[in-house]
Amino acid sequence: MSVIYFHIQGFYFNNAKKRVNEMYYYEIVNDQNGARRTNFFKGSDASAIKKSYNLKVNEIGASFTIKLYQKVGINNELIGTLNIPISYLPEEKVTFNTLEVDCKNPKDHVACRIILHLSNGEPAYKAPQVIPVLPQMDIFKYSKSQKTHCRVDINSIEAPLLSSRAY
Repeated sequence: MSVIYFHIQGFYFNNAKKRVNEMYYYEIVNDQNGARRTNFFKGSDASAIKKSYNLKVNEIGASFTIKLYQKVGINNELIGTLNIPISYLPEEKVTFNTLEVDCKNPKDHVACRIILHLSNGEPAYKAPQVIPVLPQMDIFKYSKSQKTHCRVDINSIEAPLLSSRAY
């Protein structure tokens, strides 16, 4: 029997409509037995979540799902889901991941920063770090600062601090 240890470090939202004072939560679903865990957070804390979990794994093709919701009044609006197939993870290795949440709205792009460790008896996160095997999301592609920076001409007098010329 294996154990998957995972540490959620936070979520990155590209949508400016996701307000810092609004409430969100994620639900972790063990696809093997349907067990669920929930954690609530404010939008201002989305990028600074520090929660660790573990799941026992009996099946080779096991997976777990993270469902991200926004609280809207008394209703809960599903933002998106992230399915993590455990069988793809290397055993006794730690990976630092930035995974894309599959959002209901195609204009939204949400990333989940998560550390994963599939263990066969070793203590949590006490294993060598390796390059992630799951597809990673490039959050800089959706960053406003990156988009602004791409349009700057470094030789322009409007951007003297970026210029290679010293005055």
